[in-house]
Amino acid sequence: MRRKAPPPVPSGGSSSDAPTPPPSSSEAVISRDLPQARHAFERGDVELSKAAHRAAASASSVGFECAGECAEPGHNPHGHSLRAHQFIGGGRAALASSLLFLSTGTASGLGSRDALRLGAPLVLAGVASAALMHWREAGASDVRYRRERAREAWELSNYPEGERREMVELFVARGCGAADAAAAIDAMSQHADFFVDVMMMEELGMLPPDPTPLRSALTAGAGGAVLGLLPFGAFGAALAALADEGGGGGGGGGGGGGARGWDLPPTSSAPALLGAALLSALALGALELEFGPSGGDVVGPLGLTRKWTSGLRAVVHTAAICALGYGLGAAATSASSG
Repeated sequence: MRRKAPPPVPSGGSSSDAPTPPPSSSEAVISRDLPQARHAFERGDVELSKAAHRAAASASSVGFECAGECAEPGHNPHGHSLRAHQFIGGGRAALASSLLFLSTGTASGLGSRDALRLGAPLVLAGVASAALMHWREAGASDVRYRRERAREAWELSNYPEGERREMVELFVARGCGAADAAAAIDAMSQHADFFVDVMMMEELGMLPPDPTPLRSALTAGAGGAVLGLLPFGAFGAALAALADEGGGGGGGGGGGGGARGWDLPPTSSAPALLGAALLSALALGALELEFGPSGGDVVGPLGLTRKWTSGLRAVVHTAAICALGYGLGAAATSASSG
């Protein structure tokens, strides 16, 4: 039997020439009051879960808008919640790097003005590098996915019996009966685009790539820039207050104020580091409270809701990072001087 030639697939680092696959299941809209469904799951309330599905379906069928997220974008949403988590994720890493730099530098004798002058550009450079790497890796993943998807589609169009047999074997290996697996695969294979998506997940373990990699990288980078600079801003403000307080006490000649007063010794800048760590911990904890885990109002074993537990955990982790950096800096200084 003569087979069709394979469709063109991308060969380089750009995915602009690749054939655009049809919308995946992650872009399909499912009628469901998602916050209520999550709440029902956390509480184990079956009736509330049914109500979440019924209410959204009824509202959408008669043309009304229901409160909350009635349209659930599949199981891989790219909306407000995802962007917020990308922002926090990028910011959390940058904030930790900033606190590690400040605490280690303070403990090892680095001047406060040098810490500000060197640390902020280093953290921003790291944020930009991480965002660029994320974008490049996402682009490479997109190219790989499109090439493999084009190959699977070509194989399905040329040898559908073999592809269906492979999928039946996979379903049977997962515990499905042979007859049920064959019936399910026969039904799905009638819809070629959908079946290729299933083949990609079941045969290759490949999920659709991020549809907006540049936006995701920029979101994480913005979070890294904002939260990464927060400790330095708090540290600088505290240094200015300490310098003004020291200058008001009658310290020396007329030329000792201004920027020079910011260059405090490590023992004097330790309160500024403590203030920066406290403000950073509170800011990160507040973000966890706002964008914390689903079911955040469910009370845990300690009598705290999940969101409060997540927020307190962020505060503790931030304090631990600062203490770790200070301890490592102090230990390195002691070892080198001894």
